[in-house]
Amino acid sequence: MVWNVLAAALTLLYPLAIWFGHGAIEPRWLASLLLATVAVRLPALRINASARWSAAGALALVAVAVASNAVLPLKLYPVLVNGALLAAFGYSLVHGPSMVERLARL
Repeated sequence: MVWNVLAAALTLLYPLAIWFGHGAIEPRWLASLLLATVAVRLPALRINASARWSAAGALALVAVAVASNAVLPLKLYPVLVNGALLAAFGYSLVHGPSMVERLARL
């Protein structure tokens, strides 16, 4: 329960922290925020395989941001998440009931 609230808070505050910390904080330190966001989501990752790919992509973005000390990889994290959701949606269209159908049945 606490992990879910913390994960939601970090996910919602991440874009604001990147935007406001863009010029004031070194990108290597901002990368630790993305690393913390992924670490908080780790308990839920054993359930969903696409979430594991999203976490692996986020760790790759952290590695690039730390190595190059650039803020662009950190800005690309929401793009990565949207790409993972698009891939999961496309997969659901090809195999099994689609996400739209699953959400409608809820």
